[in-house]
Amino acid sequence: MRQKNLRVIDLLHSFDKSHSESLTREDLRKGLLNMDIPLSNRSMDTLMRKLDLNKDGFVDFEELGTGWKEHVRRMTKWKRKAETQPGSSVSSRLRQLRETIRMRIEATHRRGAT
Repeated sequence: MRQKNLRVIDLLHSFDKSHSESLTREDLRKGLLNMDIPLSNRSMDTLMRKLDLNKDGFVDFEELGTGWKEHVRRMTKWKRKAETQPGSSVSSRLRQLRETIRMRIEATHRRGAT
């Protein structure tokens, strides 16, 4: 989102083709794919489980906002913890995390191509 200078609300509106102010699993999957973020079925299950707080099968804008705030809170906590660990910089841990995610995405693409 930062790379494309988008706010959460902008992202939601771009995913919400029906203008219902809620996203189905398929809306979310297609929106993420359009942003070059492919997710496995298992990852989509996890994402829906975390975001669909009232378990109605839709992620409404309020639920997504709550999920975003929780993500920011956890990342802030993680960064603080990483900064206090001796010999571990936040930037090196973030590089490691990015590399791990990149490798998993590439592995998923390779499995899907065969």
